[in-house]
Amino acid sequence: MPISATRGGIAANPLLTNFAAGLAQDLTSAAANFICPIITVDASVGRYKKYDDKNQFQIPLTTRAIGGAATRINFDATDGTYNCLPQSLEAPIDDAEIKAIG
Repeated sequence: MPISATRGGIAANPLLTNFAAGLAQDLTSAAANFICPIITVDASVGRYKKYDDKNQFQIPLTTRAIGGAATRINFDATDGTYNCLPQSLEAPIDDAEIKAIG
């Protein structure tokens, strides 16, 4: 394994450094997809159900007498809209950098 010296006399292995950097990106990506997953939609503009704080984490009282009425739960929500506008980024690369790569 190639080892190169860096600042301060600390030895570094470029292969392991690149592996660790890639692993960190994969783990970050997995956490990001868990917290905020990518959702595929059929159209660029549409509607979705929007729940507020009063609809979250409610524990209804479910006990009842024999033959008694069941507790009815409601799914109150408002309609939200989404509009997926086209997005774009560009990162110019200098000719000197392209020549340095080969």
